[in-house]
Amino acid sequence: MIFVVAAFRASADDAGAITYTKDVAPIQPMTVLDALIAHHILVRAGETVSFQHQQFQEWFASFEVEKLVLEAAVGDRNSAQRLRINVLNELVWEEAVLFAGERLARSGVHAVQAIAETIIELLSIDPMLAAKLIVKVPVAWPLIRERVVAFAMKWHTPDRVDRAVRFMIMTGASEFADIIWSLITNADDQVHLAVLGTAPRFRISVLGLNARQRLTALPNPIRRHVLDELAHSSDVDGVEIAAELAIADPDPDLKLGVIEALAFRGNDRLALQVLHQSPAPVWAQLSK
Repeated sequence: MIFVVAAFRASADDAGAITYTKDVAPIQPMTVLDALIAHHILVRAGETVSFQHQQFQEWFASFEVEKLVLEAAVGDRNSAQRLRINVLNELVWEEAVLFAGERLARSGVHAVQAIAETIIELLSIDPMLAAKLIVKVPVAWPLIRERVVAFAMKWHTPDRVDRAVRFMIMTGASEFADIIWSLITNADDQVHLAVLGTAPRFRISVLGLNARQRLTALPNPIRRHVLDELAHSSDVDGVEIAAELAIADPDPDLKLGVIEALAFRGNDRLALQVLHQSPAPVWAQLSK
């Protein structure tokens, strides 16, 4: 890690905050490092100095990613190769890529086009990172929708919970709703439970705008299994929907499953909301 320090001197005021004063002469790098270590921004282990948390490093690294993305977009072959081989193909750069994507999404039409091209590039390198970037950069979706959907459809094997299904769920794109619903409504619990747990977080938006109505219409025990799993493993919106539907559902076993799932995730607020709308048998089961 190299620091370039030109004309600022670091010191601490009475409140312990770092302040900077303009100085005529540059200060020594070790003086800056010592000040940053003293204020817990950096840590020293032997002869090595590193950030207190790796996300600081990933944030600063994201500016290099942003530079490569923009240069690759205008035809710089060297930058395109470095981006593909040294960044997109390396797992340790994932957070930096996501940081860069979020920043580029707010940087104008050219930047959005550049990150859209990077997402397409990622489909052949790391589709799951591409899916995460799609979520981070929603403004790019109109530019890449057709190619992403075609890629996923070609990759997917019908009626199977494969990696393409994982990719679809991670994008949260409602264009995949029909495929996901066909798996969720499968009477085999090994199928409808598998699809809900295949991604790190089930993005409820992948079910489309009428998700509430279709979830309510599911037959038991599929409805019970699905709402339980949504409470366990979906995103924030999915958890809210699971709690909302559990409150309105007459099945005490369904309510109990959702309450336990919410409590397991530490969401006491929603768990209590469902509990307060539950009949005595649910309270009795929980008390055991």
